[in-house]
Amino acid sequence: MIKNLVAVFYIVLTLLPISHTLVVTWPWVLIWQIALITPVVWLLVQTAENRKLFLLGSGFDILALFLLMGTGINAAFAQHPNQAIWQSIVLLCFLSGLYALNQWLHQEQCSRKLFLFQGVVSFAFIVVSLMLWMGQTVYPELLQLQTFEAAGVAKSFDLSQIPLRNWHPLGHQNYVAGYLCLALPVLFSLGLQQSGWRRYFWFSGLVLGLIDLYTTYSRAGFLCIGLCSIIFCIGIMLQKKTSASLAFTIPRRFGRHHRHCPLQFTSCRFYLSAGERSK
Repeated sequence: MIKNLVAVFYIVLTLLPISHTLVVTWPWVLIWQIALITPVVWLLVQTAENRKLFLLGSGFDILALFLLMGTGINAAFAQHPNQAIWQSIVLLCFLSGLYALNQWLHQEQCSRKLFLFQGVVSFAFIVVSLMLWMGQTVYPELLQLQTFEAAGVAKSFDLSQIPLRNWHPLGHQNYVAGYLCLALPVLFSLGLQQSGWRRYFWFSGLVLGLIDLYTTYSRAGFLCIGLCSIIFCIGIMLQKKTSASLAFTIPRRFGRHHRHCPLQFTSCRFYLSAGERSK
């Protein structure tokens, strides 16, 4: 029940238009505060039920501890302590959500479902972002350009103008680009894993995501995707090189080891081929 409520809050606050403004207005501020408390309750319930807290591992727990210590010191000596304490509480709730999610994954072993859920949310985010941009930014601008053209003023749609960039639904084009930089690898991975119409579905989401990223016209987003693509290509080349090296080295060593016992090697090959035929 609680994890479903966390999922609902995550979807709403991710896809909600102009959420950066609504979260400080009534009644959305109350919903935002409840959404922050929910992961903490989820973590406490899971820990009480299992009487065990699963750590993140790989040094991330130490990093989280230093992060909490840093925010605590910052809140103690901040010039505006009330705002600093509130931001510290927000960080604590996010970390609680991370540990609650890790606790749930250790219990139910459903990381594949979670990955699929994130892919669906990412796809929906891209569709909502493009629809809001087309309806609230592109269409009014095209109408204004037609008015200028009727008055004899020649102007064109220019994404270099910041107001025309896609900032929907997070409120800033760099925020949208940052989310897309995290979402596009998820869609790409799901497209590689699936087959049939599902593969076309996820790859269509990837294409729409790239279009959405372009509409943000964020140089930081372009740089991030470019670096990720280069790292991915280098990883593929290194993997192919390692596979080719193993394919060349293992048979050579195996043949050198068995060159003095051809009968055993022939018998082994015979049994292997017989086993394959039986299959």
